[in-house]
Amino acid sequence: MAKMVWEETEKPKGKFAHYSTWDHIERLYDSKSKPTKDDIEELTLIRNTMGPKVPGFDQFLTEARYCMIKGKFAYNAYVVTSQEERFPSAVASTEASRGTAPTETRKGAGLYMMTSYISHSCDANADVMYPEDTADLAVIARKSLKAGDEIFISYLPVEGKETSARRKELKAKSNANAEG
Repeated sequence: MAKMVWEETEKPKGKFAHYSTWDHIERLYDSKSKPTKDDIEELTLIRNTMGPKVPGFDQFLTEARYCMIKGKFAYNAYVVTSQEERFPSAVASTEASRGTAPTETRKGAGLYMMTSYISHSCDANADVMYPEDTADLAVIARKSLKAGDEIFISYLPVEGKETSARRKELKAKSNANAEG
């Protein structure tokens, strides 16, 4: 968020000045969540932490904007995994996020600019992976793709589940409707 505030207040120049992080976030689907008591507490904590350090932060992060950003992150984030023991004390993440990784390997969630636009399919033609156990996300095709083919990943494990069960899980996970 600090980067978004900086981009909005400083209006950087250069190669990517015309397309900011905020421009990207605005294009993402929003789960349209309403503020809860926990959201207000989180917002207060974030403002108290960031406000004194980032000029303009308190004006930037309104209650409505916080809920919108949180909804977009929750809907568009990908599960970040790790098999390594370098995180021995890390608790498995239960954050709502896209991905099929087993719970015990989930270490958090990340918002990746371009892959946020990849649609779900229970018959995916690609997988999301983390090469060399880093947080660098890679999209790997499951089969040959032609120029112009849309890329689909599965937002949840589908093996052995009926269509109705997958739709129910997907809706509960991300407030979206699966198409099967």
